[in-house]
Amino acid sequence: MLMHGFYDKFPGAHGWSTHPNGISDWEFSTTPAYTFNVNLAGMPTTLDQRERPQVVLQNGSLTHLFNGARKGSAPTFSMVTEVCQHGPPTRAAGTAALTCPSPHA
Repeated sequence: MLMHGFYDKFPGAHGWSTHPNGISDWEFSTTPAYTFNVNLAGMPTTLDQRERPQVVLQNGSLTHLFNGARKGSAPTFSMVTEVCQHGPPTRAAGTAALTCPSPHA
């Protein structure tokens, strides 16, 4: 399960049930599923709000995270974040774009 607003510790958390029925015996990670730190238009920034997490799975792998987000007093907007499977994203020299590393790098 992916959720937002986890006990005011961080904006996004993940939990799982260890019971086969999926109803009881829930555990929650002590590390965030996502944070307020993002890149918008290639620039690092810290959001004030991040909510409504939804994910895209392709061939059984998590590829993108969608959130409602807000910075300052601006209206809430929708954002999508690519989820890198093989390490943190890197920025090519002279560009603002972040790229996920190749699995063969």
